Amino acid sequence: MAGMCRYIAHNAQVVIAQVDFRLGPEYPAPAQVEDCVEAYKWGNPEKYFSIGSSLGGGAAVAVTLKLLDENLGDSVKGIVALAPALLHPWNVPEEYKGIFKAYEEAWKGAPMQDGESMVVFYGK
Repeated sequence: MAGMCRYIAHNAQVVIAQVDFRLGPEYPAPAQVEDCVEAYKWGNPEKYFSIGSSLGGGAAVAVTLKLLDENLGDSVKGIVALAPALLHPWNVPEEYKGIFKAYEEAWKGAPMQDGESMVVFYGK
């Protein structure tokens, strides 16, 4: 990730703050999102892009949703989520709907991603 951040910073002529967020299982969610929101508050909110890959891709979306909840969403200029673990609850393939219960069990209030958030993120 550090190499990608350097590449983006150099080619886009921007400043990037790479957040070394706490990891589980020692630090369960939403510690990762909280660390990223703190970095947002430290940085320049007028030029904020939420960027991440893998777990960080999911965190990039979760941070943006948290900022929206705190009425700070207008400052987010974009999201770059590379290979995030995101799935709209209505796009689960038919053969998996019987066993895919994650959003039913965590429709609202899950620490990083819940069904309600995915509807907000992807739209109806």
